[in-house]
Amino acid sequence: VKPCFIRSTFTLIELLVVTSQHCRHFIHNAVFASAKTYSLFLKGEWGLGKGENLFSREKKFSPFPKNAFTLIELLVVIAIIAILAAMLMPALQKARERGRSMNCISQLKTISLATRMYADNYNDYIPPGLLYNSWAAKNFWWSVVVQTIKPGAKALANSKAMTGDYKIFTCPSEALLTGAGSLEFQYSHYAVNYRFTHYSAPVRKITAATKPSAVTMQLDSAVRNTYAIKADNQSSQRHMKNRTNSSFLDGHAASRELSQDSSKIEKLKEGFRNPCSAADASECKNSCR
Repeated sequence: VKPCFIRSTFTLIELLVVTSQHCRHFIHNAVFASAKTYSLFLKGEWGLGKGENLFSREKKFSPFPKNAFTLIELLVVIAIIAILAAMLMPALQKARERGRSMNCISQLKTISLATRMYADNYNDYIPPGLLYNSWAAKNFWWSVVVQTIKPGAKALANSKAMTGDYKIFTCPSEALLTGAGSLEFQYSHYAVNYRFTHYSAPVRKITAATKPSAVTMQLDSAVRNTYAIKADNQSSQRHMKNRTNSSFLDGHAASRELSQDSSKIEKLKEGFRNPCSAADASECKNSCR
């Protein structure tokens, strides 16, 4: 007959509780308090010789299995696991952010290609932040991009959540949502490069570019209440310090270094003639083509 309390393994919780309550002495006392167990003891079914008792054979019999952890060993293992987790966590976080950044770049590339498709259909004109200075939903640059990719798609006004067909305008690394809330992006997580596209009215043609691969068109935005960026100090560094994700006129997208000049605009003026500096489209029409 085998005592019912002898087991080959203990759960972690049982081990901690039993150990903390000095379970070894408790089990020893329980053996002598049990008539059934004591009868086994008298019959010698545990292999105890004459003059021996349970305590003298402790090395041969123990209620604890040989492979059980002591409390100290358990704490050491937990400490090692905690140290390893702390060492690996930064690397895991970086890998996760790299994945999000690549997803963001992929979205910007799609937006860039759709912008070129629009230009192909409209005599090489690049869509600005707002077509014809009209605040109708269909004239916002994100509606123009989506309707170029998906004709017949519903236009989206400002201060609306970017969902469905417009989820492509939300950066996976940006914690703030899009919508009408005071802490939300009222337009998109991305913005157009005002220096190239201007705020409103299609006044810029592809032919203005001298180096399309250097012309920034759309980029990560750090400003919640605008759809156009005039300087790199308005762009977001959410993926990496001193860098922002951008799309370019030739159709590619990448992470690029931010402008370093005092006005923070030299990167946004690269690759094309006559960067916009006017306050509205009427002034820009003649000077920024």
